[in-house]
Amino acid sequence: MKKRLTKSVLTGLVTLFALGVTVTPVFAAIPNGTVIFGDGEAFDLNYANSTANLSTIQNEVIYNNQIWVNTFNGTIVDNATGDTVPASVLPIMKYYNGSPVVPIMNT
Repeated sequence: MKKRLTKSVLTGLVTLFALGVTVTPVFAAIPNGTVIFGDGEAFDLNYANSTANLSTIQNEVIYNNQIWVNTFNGTIVDNATGDTVPASVLPIMKYYNGSPVVPIMNT
């Protein structure tokens, strides 16, 4: 009985390890019309401008010293300087638009 339990536990651990090694996260591209904060939170501009989300966005602005905007034409702009920046300077993001959160990796 003890041998069977040990074998089951070992099989479970090997399976979990295999799943952990083979499963990779899926990342999406940065959608146009997105505001990106230094902590990696990113919001659709329509979502960010909605009064229903005002306190969330206000907290992001207060607690983040870096803010970028991916304009509707796809140009990423540093909000403080107005300079165009490459996507490589952005953090890995969690994107919110009112649907489930989508992870986004900078490219």
